[in-house]
Amino acid sequence: MLYWLDRCCYQGWLSMDQYPYCEDAANAIGESIHWLRRSERVMKKRQRQMDRLVVGNNAAATSPFLREVVV
Repeated sequence: MLYWLDRCCYQGWLSMDQYPYCEDAANAIGESIHWLRRSERVMKKRQRQMDRLVVGNNAAATSPFLREVVV
């Protein structure tokens, strides 16, 4: 989703639908924000590679990329 919002030049708000009943709510939202920012950095750094993967439409080729950037 973040990839396509970026590709469409979306400039609006993002929101999070979370109900952290068992965790500290501020910390849970904070962690989600960290993940979004990390995802944004990966997208900016690897934009061309992600574009090729999307065009290739090959889940088996995309999976190793996702493992690499998440770990």
